Amino acid sequence: LYIQAPGLTSLELPGLTSVGGDLYIGDNPALINLDLSGLISVGGFLNIWKNVELTSLSGFTSLTSVGSYLQICRMSALTNLDGLSSLTSIGGDLIITMNPILVSLAGLGNLTSVGGRLSISENAALTSLNGLEGITAVAGNLEIGHNNALNTLEALNRVASVGGYLSIRNNDTLTSLGLTSLTSVAGSLTIENNINLPACEAESLKDQLIANGYSGEVQISGNDDPCDPDPCTAGVCSMDCTAPEDYVCI
Repeated sequence: LYIQAPGLTSLELPGLTSVGGDLYIGDNPALINLDLSGLISVGGFLNIWKNVELTSLSGFTSLTSVGSYLQICRMSALTNLDGLSSLTSIGGDLIITMNPILVSLAGLGNLTSVGGRLSISENAALTSLNGLEGITAVAGNLEIGHNNALNTLEALNRVASVGGYLSIRNNDTLTSLGLTSLTSVAGSLTIENNINLPACEAESLKDQLIANGYSGEVQISGNDDPCDPDPCTAGVCSMDCTAPEDYVCI
């Protein structure tokens, strides 16, 4: 089911209970009202893309499952995902990207299964991932990038395994990783250019994985290191940092 109509202001299909294939609702610049309140399942993908005036996903209140991927992208007026509160499983990827005023993922609080990758990127107002606490494993890649207000990943503390790579990059206000249950990453580990993330947080996650047998590629750079790369500068440590006891400044 493909819905793209420049003049469409209201989409009301409350009697629709399932879509066996894909559901695309995209590039409807005038759409302000969406009522798919009877929809329980989508067998294929659900792509909600570039409906720039739509402020709410409340029209999806009965949706419990998506068979393939769920993408929410370029929704300029969307602040939350509260309309997805019944959703429990996604068979493929979960992609939430380029939603400039999205502040909360709490509407995904009942989601427990993501069968593909989990990608959260370029959501400029998003401060936390609260709402994803029910996820215990990501079957594909886990990508968190370019979310300039995001300060913690602690909502992912129950995630124990990532079936692809783990990438945490360019989140300017990130100060805490969490991920305290993570023991397995099948691909590479990249933690780069999170300018306020203490370097020790990145190193600690690496050590946590290595202690559980991880031997993959690791890239850690560009995070916040309060000390000079060479902590001894003119005989003292810069920025009031304390040098390790076994480091002799000269």
